[in-house]
Amino acid sequence: MSRDFQIKHNNSRVVPRRPLRVSSLTPAPDEPSSMQIKSEDEAEKRFWGKYYFEKVIGKGGYGLVLRIKNKLNGQLAACKIIEREKVSADIFASLREEPKFLSRLATSKHVVGLVESFESRKRMFVVMEYMKGGDLSHFIKQRLARGAAFRESEVAAIVAGILKALKAVHGNHIVHGDVKPGTLASPGNILLAEEDRFDLLKLADFGFSAVRKNDKSSSRGLFKVQAGTLSYMAPEQAQNSEAFGDLYSGAASRRTSGARA
Repeated sequence: MSRDFQIKHNNSRVVPRRPLRVSSLTPAPDEPSSMQIKSEDEAEKRFWGKYYFEKVIGKGGYGLVLRIKNKLNGQLAACKIIEREKVSADIFASLREEPKFLSRLATSKHVVGLVESFESRKRMFVVMEYMKGGDLSHFIKQRLARGAAFRESEVAAIVAGILKALKAVHGNHIVHGDVKPGTLASPGNILLAEEDRFDLLKLADFGFSAVRKNDKSSSRGLFKVQAGTLSYMAPEQAQNSEAFGDLYSGAASRRTSGARA
């Protein structure tokens, strides 16, 4: 079974990611349908003053993903919450770059859109486009439970979607670093806008991405923090010496879905 990990550069030690607990979230007494984090921090007050909590839709190694609703216009969104005390300083420094990468990719229809971000003394909130279909692993598990495989046309749509997303990402000299449909341990970042619409895929989760200046530049030491999902990581990327491990990860994601003529 695959698991997420971080490699410490000084001794190549593999450290599993720790799940974030939900205990710091408590229902707001005056808003039964919402949830807020108890805090006097102005950034967090602005966030919870703007959004209702609906439900937890994902639990990763470094945070929670919530479905939230804008109190003013009713628009649904997804929000990733990262708590500083749950991660090391170098990991938090990498994760806080995600809004910048999403902003840089704002014109791509194959990358999840950024709505806004908030950062308090204790937490970071990244509000993004809500993808109703969820991550690809949900559909893989459904098919496995039924003993069914994806049709060849569905796999072709999935592969095309992943490659279009990577074309947009690499075209902006960005390396994603952790492309995956999802695992038993953590949610994936290949998302569907609608259920069973494999032609409407978008790529998310740019917390460990990196910028490569040009195609001829050296890729050694590209990533500030070496992290990823072992089952989908290229061997060269595990050594922090390969910038285009995204292609390996994309191919591994395609193999996970399987195909049937």
